[in-house]
Amino acid sequence: MPVDPPGAAALGRVSARYGLGLSDADLASFAPAVAGLISSWDAVEGLYAETAPSAPDRAWTRPAEADNPLGAWYVTAARSPAVRSPSRTTRRWPGCR
Repeated sequence: MPVDPPGAAALGRVSARYGLGLSDADLASFAPAVAGLISSWDAVEGLYAETAPSAPDRAWTRPAEADNPLGAWYVTAARSPAVRSPSRTTRRWPGCR
């Protein structure tokens, strides 16, 4: 999701909030740097989107009313043992489940 760079008014509010005391000229000089930083986030997001794995489609069910007397919201899902995931490949310390 792209992030819109803040305008002069937003930068002025940040300056006032943190007591930076920046003048309008100072804020104008920082605006291109802020816009460049924000656009770099969009570039990183775009690169990730090119290689991001898709989430596996898993069947899920809601618990029966008898199994959920407090009405808490949760679902259960089964995971295939053939699927390699971080939880299956991460080293665990002795005694941890």
